[in-house]
Order: sequence, then structure tokens, then C-alpha cells
Amino acid sequence: MSEPFNFNWGSSIYSKVVATNLYGDSQESLVGNGAILMTNPDAPINVVETVSARTASTITFSWSPGPNNGGDQIIDYRVSYAYESDIYTVVAFGVTQTSYTVTGLTAGYYYKFRIEARNYLYYSSASVPV
Repeated sequence: MSEPFNFNWGSSIYSKVVATNLYGDSQESLVGNGAILMTNPDAPINVVETVSARTASTITFSWSPGPNNGGDQIIDYRVSYAYESDIYTVVAFGVTQTSYTVTGLTAGYYYKFRIEARNYLYYSSASVPV
């Protein structure tokens, strides 16, 4: 075998195995049942506020999925916010749309929001905060 293998995320991998010892090589095994190459998805991009929907206690924003889903479809998103700091708290998870409205905010305070995408493997890194 040689590297790199250059498989794409989401590719199915099937293999055969040959064992080698002092006496030589074994026969090839049967083909394995395959695995799917996966990684975490890319962070969501283009996170923007829907300014026309803003009220004194709500904010609505939308985003686009990152360019790479990590080899599997995006299941959902997790939305977090930081209130007057860089300590983020999850405000919503299991969000299946690419937009969300956060309610219960206090007017006059500084909030930052970020989004993470989740595929079968796990969550992406966080989007750029807005």
C-alpha cells in the first residue's frame, strides 16, 4: 500500500487482509463490509442577522452550511450565545432549519451568537460569531 490514498469524505471503503509471518503470507481474507470515511462537518458560514425581524428582546439570524459536510448529511445545528463576555451558553440544539430566533434578550446589552453543524460523527467548530 502507499499513501496518500486520496479518498473523499463519505467514500465507502472495502478491504481485504493478508497476514504475514515467518512462514510467509496467508490467503487473502474475504472483502470486509466497508466503512464510510467521516469527519466533523465544516462550520456554518454566512451567518447574518435578519435586521427587519429584530425587536427589543429577540434577534433572528440565518446561515449557510459549511462547504464540507464531513462525509454525511448535516443532521441539525446548535446555537450558542455569549452575554457581555466570551463564555458561550447553548441556547438551542436540534435546530433543523438554517435560521433561528432567540427570544428573552435584554435590550441594551451586548450579545454574540455562533452556530455549530452536526453530522452523524459530531459537531463542527463554531461559526464566526455575530
